[in-house]
Amino acid sequence: MTEKLIKQTLVVTAATTAAVTLGLNAAQADDITASNQADLGQAAQTTANSATTAADVQTAQNDKEAAQQEAQKAQQAADLAKTAVTDQTKQVQVAQDNQTQAQADLKTATANTQTASENKDKDQQAVTKAQADNDQAQKAVQAAQGIVQQAQAQHDEQQKQVDKVQADLDLAKTAGDKAQTALDQDQATLNTTKKDLADKQTDLTAKEAELKAAQAGQGGQADPKAYQEALANQQKAQVAVDQAQAKVDAAQKQVDSLDKQTSYAITLPAGTKATDMINWSDSQWAQWAQQIKAAGYVHDPAAQAQNIDLNNLTAEQNQALQNYYGGLLNQLLKQAGQQPISVNAAGMLAGVKQVADGYSNDNWDIWTHADHNQKVLQQAYSNSHLNSVSENWGSSFDQGNKAGFDGHTTLDAAQEQIYETVLAMINNDGDSHWGHTKNFLMAKGQDVHGKSAKGYSAVAFDKMGASHFFSGLVADTNSAFNAAGATVPAGTTNPSQSLIDAQTILANAKKDLANSQVALQTAQDQVAKAAGQGKADTKALQAEIAQLKDAIAHGQKQVQELETNLPKLVEQAKDAKEIQATAQQNLATAKQAVSDGQANLVKQITVLNAAQKHASELANNLKQAQDKLAKDQNAAATQQAATKKVAEATQALADAQTLLKQLEEKSQAAQQEVSQAQGKYQAAASRYHDVVMAYQYEQQKAQKAANQAQGEVTPTANAATDKQATNNGGSTVAFNSAGGVVKSVAGNTTATANSAKLPQTASQTRTNSQALTLIGLSVVLVSSAFFGYKKYKD
Repeated sequence: MTEKLIKQTLVVTAATTAAVTLGLNAAQADDITASNQADLGQAAQTTANSATTAADVQTAQNDKEAAQQEAQKAQQAADLAKTAVTDQTKQVQVAQDNQTQAQADLKTATANTQTASENKDKDQQAVTKAQADNDQAQKAVQAAQGIVQQAQAQHDEQQKQVDKVQADLDLAKTAGDKAQTALDQDQATLNTTKKDLADKQTDLTAKEAELKAAQAGQGGQADPKAYQEALANQQKAQVAVDQAQAKVDAAQKQVDSLDKQTSYAITLPAGTKATDMINWSDSQWAQWAQQIKAAGYVHDPAAQAQNIDLNNLTAEQNQALQNYYGGLLNQLLKQAGQQPISVNAAGMLAGVKQVADGYSNDNWDIWTHADHNQKVLQQAYSNSHLNSVSENWGSSFDQGNKAGFDGHTTLDAAQEQIYETVLAMINNDGDSHWGHTKNFLMAKGQDVHGKSAKGYSAVAFDKMGASHFFSGLVADTNSAFNAAGATVPAGTTNPSQSLIDAQTILANAKKDLANSQVALQTAQDQVAKAAGQGKADTKALQAEIAQLKDAIAHGQKQVQELETNLPKLVEQAKDAKEIQATAQQNLATAKQAVSDGQANLVKQITVLNAAQKHASELANNLKQAQDKLAKDQNAAATQQAATKKVAEATQALADAQTLLKQLEEKSQAAQQEVSQAQGKYQAAASRYHDVVMAYQYEQQKAQKAANQAQGEVTPTANAATDKQATNNGGSTVAFNSAGGVVKSVAGNTTATANSAKLPQTASQTRTNSQALTLIGLSVVLVSSAFFGYKKYKD
C-alpha cells in the first residue's frame, strides 16, 4: 500500500477576530465587577478559612503572570514546531520528486541495458569492420603518397631531361648553322674561283698573243754570271715547290682516307630493309653480309689519353661509351630503314648493369658456357619493365685469359672492342643463324608491339671483359619503363680529331706550296732577266703569262677541290639538319613526357586526395562505432548507478518522512504544552479573580461595619448613603478607582463602597490586562485555526 499525505486546513472565521479577554474587567481596578452578590459570597466562602490580604492578591497576580509567560513560551515553541513541519513537508515533496525521477531514470537505463546487451556483438563486429576498413584506407593513402612521390620524382627527372635535350638542340642548331655557313662559303668560293679562272684564261690568251708578236723583233745578249746565279736560284725554288707539292699530296691522301672512314664506319648493302629480312634463310643472310664494307675503327687520340676502369665507370665515362655505341648502332639502323634507338635511359642502364653484374657474380664466361645466363636476363627483363628484350654477348676483352680481366683500359680501346664486336656480329654470324644481326637491326619485336614501339639499348662489360649488348622495345602504352635521361645519338659519325688534324696539315701544306710557287716564279723572273737585255721587252709578258698559267693551274685545282668538297659539305649540312631535327624531335618527346608526367602527377594527387578523404570518412565511422560500443558497454554500469540512485532517493524520502513524523509529533506535543500552559494560566487567573473578589468582600464587610458604626453616631448624615448601600440578593457590585463599591445592581438599586485598599495600581492592572488580552487572543487563534497534516493509507 502506498502511504500518502493529505493536507488539512481549518479556516479561521471572522468570529475569531473578536476581542476575547480572560478576566479583563477583573484586572482593571477602575471597572472591576462581580456578576452578583453571590460571587462575593462565593469568594468569601472560598477564603473563609483565612482573611484575604493585599499580599494574597499580589501573590495570585504573580502566579497569574508567571502562568501567562509560560503560555507565551509554549505558544512560541508550538509556532516554531509548526514552521519546521511546513519546511520538512516541502523537503519530503522534493525527496518524493527525486525518487520518482530516479525510478524513471532506472527504467530508461534498464531498457538501454537490454538493448545494449542485444547489440553488443553487432557493435563489436561494426568496430572490427570499421577498424579493418580504416586500416585498409590508411594503406591506400600510404600507397597513393608513394605513387605521388614517384610521379613527382619522375616529373622532375623528365624536366631535367627537357633541359638537357634543349641544350643538345642548341648545340645542334649551332653545328647546323656552322655546316650551312661552310657550305655557303664553299659554294661562294667555288663560284668566285670559276669566274676568276675564266677571267685569267682570257688574260692568258691575250698575253700569249702579245708575247708572240714581241718575240718576232727581239735581240741582245745576257750577262753569263748573272744568268748562272738566277738559274741556280730557280732550281732551288723548283726543289722547294716539288717538296711542298709532295707534302700537299701526302696530306690530301690522309685526309681522303680519314674522310672516307667518317662517311659510315660500317656500310651495309644498298637497299637493306630489316623488316623484309626477318624470314630470310641463312644463305640469304650470308650473301647479304658479303657485301658489307667496313672502313675500320678510327682511333681517337683524346679517347686514347683517357684511362678507365670498366668495372667502375664514372657517369661521364659510361655516357661517352653509350653514345659511341648508340651512334654506331644508329648508323646500321638508318641504313636498314629502322627507327633509331635511344641510349642512356635510366631503365636500360640499370638493366645492363644487372646483366653484367649477374654474369660476374655467377662467373659465367663465354668460353665455358654454351648459352646465355637466362636467370639473369629474366630478372633484368622483369625489373626493367620492357615489352621485349634481347642480349648480344661478345668476348671482346675476354680472350680466355684465366687470370681474369681487371677492367683497366682506355676509352679508345673500349670503343674499338665495341666496334669490332658489332662488326663481327653483323657480317660473320652464320653460326648463330644471324640472330645477333637481327637483334642489332631490331628486326624482331615491332611486328608484335607495333611500329610505334620505341627501341632502347645499352652496353656493359662484365669482370671477365665480355661485352653485353642489352636491347628492348617499349610499347607506347607502357608507363612503367623508366626512360629518364634517354638520348638518340645521330646515325652518322662526326669527323674525328685525326681527320681535323689531317685537314689542318693539308691546309698548311697548301699554304707552303703557294709560297714556294711564288718564290719559284720570282726565280724564273730573275733567270729571264739575266738571259739578256734583248729579252727585256718579252720578259714582262713571259712573267705575266707564267703567273697567269700558275694562277689558272691553282684556280683549276682549287675548283677541283671545292667541287670535290662541296658534296661533303652538302652531306654535312644535311646530317647537321638531321641531327637538329632529331634533337627537335627529342625535345618534343621530352616535353610530351613532361606534360604526361605532369598529368600523371595531377591524377595521382587527385587519387591521393580522394584516398585521404575516404580514409577520413572511415576514421570517423570507426570513432562512431567505438563510441557506440563504449556506450553500450557502459549501459550496465549506468543501470547500476541508476539503481543505486533509486535506493538513495528512497532512503532519503524515508528519512525525510521519518523526520516529518518526528516534527509533527513534536508540534503536537508543543500544542499540548500550549493547552496545558493555558489551563494553568486560566487556573491562575481564576484564582486571582477569587482572591480579588474575596478581598473586595472583606473590604465591603469592613466598609459596611464602618458605615453602621458611623450611622449610630450620625444617622441623619449617612441616611442617603445607607439607602444607596442597600444590597439585595442578586445585585451586582462595582468599585471605583479608589477601591470603593460604585455600583450594586439588583433591579434599579445601586450601592457604593470604598475599595481604596486594592493592592495594585491602575497602570499595573492595565499592563496585566493587555497581556492577558494578547494571550487570550493567541489561545483562541491556536485553538480555532490549526494547520497540519494527516496520514492515511490506501
